Amino acid sequence: MTPRPGTSTFSGWFAGPKAENGDRFAHILQRIVQDYYSWRRNYFPEDGVVIDSAAKRAAEPFHDAFEDRLTELLGRLKNDFPFHSPRYAAHMLSEQTLPSIAGLFAGMLYNPNNVSFESAPVTVRLEVEAAQMIARMLGYGPSCWAHLTGGGTVANLEALWVARTVRYLPMVIRDMRRAVGLPAPAWPDGPRGCLRLSPSETLRALAECFREAEETLGAGPETTQRLIRAYLDSPFCIVERGAAAVFEAVGSSPVLVVPETHHYCFEKALDVLGLGRRALARVRVDSDFRMMTDDLASVLDRIEDEGRHPLAVVAVVGSTEEGAIDPLNEILDLRARREAAGLGSFWVHADAAYRGGTCGR
Repeated sequence: MTPRPGTSTFSGWFAGPKAENGDRFAHILQRIVQDYYSWRRNYFPEDGVVIDSAAKRAAEPFHDAFEDRLTELLGRLKNDFPFHSPRYAAHMLSEQTLPSIAGLFAGMLYNPNNVSFESAPVTVRLEVEAAQMIARMLGYGPSCWAHLTGGGTVANLEALWVARTVRYLPMVIRDMRRAVGLPAPAWPDGPRGCLRLSPSETLRALAECFREAEETLGAGPETTQRLIRAYLDSPFCIVERGAAAVFEAVGSSPVLVVPETHHYCFEKALDVLGLGRRALARVRVDSDFRMMTDDLASVLDRIEDEGRHPLAVVAVVGSTEEGAIDPLNEILDLRARREAAGLGSFWVHADAAYRGGTCGR
């Protein structure tokens, strides 16, 4: 198979179907390992040896077994699918880039725990940098933030986790303001009215609550702690009270609205979040497998008539089977019209299925 014209620009990015860059990359992996173990040897070099020569000799049976099991594993792995080959197109997986493998290999040796800058001072910054690069590619500004997940299923689960928490924030914010003596916001009465607020307005109100409290009570940890206690004590705080208690308090249950082409991980996400797989409403797609916004409007009206409320509307940006892109601009326009007509709002989650990132607002 001869290379197609114009592909030589990327010839160094991949190992190649015949491992054409394999020898070169093997040297890169060797360099990574040597550099890493040189770092270990030179970290407080005056420290004594922990694993001495006698201990290494005593471990020979383990190393023998290690070598044997590794040989078996390498043999078994060769029964896998040839994702690297242009002859194979039966799955969405494809060849990995050599820089991504090298980065993963190098970072894996250091085994960082990216829970905070303090515990992973290097790789957290690399994660933030990579996330900002993806965000800029998608058209977001410099103030955006994101983080990397282990896959699309986890990304969608986390996005719905955030959407679920924000959905019930208006009632929590009202309790927070009351607890610190701030006037009640000019919102509709009752939980059902608060559920009509837009996510953007809700998040602005949360920031405003902290700002007004600091202006009234003084900036400092005591004011912040009072607000946090009020947040946690609110009967509408789903993080503390759980889904069942909050749904009973608001007198309504949520529905996740998805196109017929949605990925099956959304059913799993509803299961994990404790909402149940039946809390799913499907919107019809057109002949190009794109969500039909007129049917979306009908589904939202039906949810309202049933006394329920939308948790979020998912727009699939590159469906798994068809690669179809839902009309995100039309969905946002529909949301704006419903907000203007007093029909309520909803969180929009864009499931960029093919490694474009996932986002919501």
